[in-house]
Amino acid sequence: MNWDQIEGNWKQAFGRAKEKWGRLSDDQLAEIGGHKDRLVGKIQEIYGITREEAERQVEDWQIGWERARAGNGSRAYRRRAPGAAAEAAAQWWDDTRRSVAGGAEAMSAALEERPLFVLGCAVGVGFILGLMLGRR
Repeated sequence: MNWDQIEGNWKQAFGRAKEKWGRLSDDQLAEIGGHKDRLVGKIQEIYGITREEAERQVEDWQIGWERARAGNGSRAYRRRAPGAAAEAAAQWWDDTRRSVAGGAEAMSAALEERPLFVLGCAVGVGFILGLMLGRR
């Protein structure tokens, strides 16, 4: 996702920006109107930080916004773990999601190509698990 989509959905992003930068008033956020440069400048001015730091915060927020819009759940990890740990957790979440999706696609393809083989495997696994759990 690029910044144009955030700008186009500024009414939705407005609340999330307000959560992130609570010192910005509603009027200031309305004045920003989804423009990235204006947002960076206002953050720099209100919070008294360098432009680079303000840009980093906006980029991190943009990543969180994109992930929230994608609905992959990594936002919860980012809230709990600051900095590098948040990035590692978010990366782990994305990798796991992709891996599970890839496995599901592979299983779906195998089921379409060889349904009896897949059914036989499922019955075999179920039988083995039944034997193992029955011995307890």
